[in-house]
Amino acid sequence: GRRSSHSGRMGCIEESTSKDISDSQDVSPPKLSSEGTTISNARANGVRANAVAAAASLHLQRNFRANKAQQDASASQEVKTVNSIEKRPSLHKHDSARSTASTASRSSSHSRDQKPTALDEERAIEILKEPNCDIREILELVRDFTNVESVEEAAIKAIADCTVKILPESEARIFLDKRAAGIKFLLSMMSCQSSEVSKEAWFIMRNISSNHTFLQEAIGKNGGTECVINNFDLFDDDAEMQIVCLDFLGNLSEPNSNHFYMLCEGIDRFIIKAMEKKCESVELQQRFCGIIAKLSDDSSLRSGMVEANGGGQIAIAMIMFMDDVKFV
Repeated sequence: GRRSSHSGRMGCIEESTSKDISDSQDVSPPKLSSEGTTISNARANGVRANAVAAAASLHLQRNFRANKAQQDASASQEVKTVNSIEKRPSLHKHDSARSTASTASRSSSHSRDQKPTALDEERAIEILKEPNCDIREILELVRDFTNVESVEEAAIKAIADCTVKILPESEARIFLDKRAAGIKFLLSMMSCQSSEVSKEAWFIMRNISSNHTFLQEAIGKNGGTECVINNFDLFDDDAEMQIVCLDFLGNLSEPNSNHFYMLCEGIDRFIIKAMEKKCESVELQQRFCGIIAKLSDDSSLRSGMVEANGGGQIAIAMIMFMDDVKFV
């Protein structure tokens, strides 16, 4: 009986021991619940987001430094340019110094309530005296220094230099710019008190009106014929200038669209009267007859000249210069 009891105890002990050993050998980690998984993922995402933000911040810092370096380099270059401009004694077209001087002189005079200073005028005149000063720049300076005689006289001389040869259409059209008001400026200078400046303006207008119809029409609409009528007698003792006046008038007579304005200003009566007065000059008589031939295309002008004894004056001129084959 003792043996059986002992054997029973030993069996229980062995079973218990083997179970403990089995439990101790199961060392696999415990499974996480769904809540634990979410927390773990959130932490991973947070770390990733922080990394992305740090990378973006680093990228922005690099861009900022690069841009700042570029701006500093640009500013340094501008300072060098300004310094070189100040040291340069002369100004030339398309040169940064020329642009700076021109802008400086204009910026100080852009205010219409403020008179330009003597220094501004000197800068403007220096620019106008440059050989490569173009028409647009000349007219801009004229606009900025309105009624400043010294600048206007320098401008007339500069335009005269530009218009010695035939202007290409692109340059001729600059005179049509309403803002530049080139035609009105020239017409006003043709009637100015200074005889030398006035003569220069007449030569300019004769030259620029000799080729481009659009200029002839624009000048005709803005009072070109009236300017001739009002100023022709002022050159009574200057045959050369009266020839220039009639050449200019002949140019204005080319477009038929100008004939209406010329009729309104009394050109038919003026031509015959001037022809009678200047009957001894073959050069003037030739030009009078040429203008009459152009104006005769308009029936109203033709009738006006007939009424003013135009036919009689032509006959007198032919008799007086019958030996001049070219005139006859």
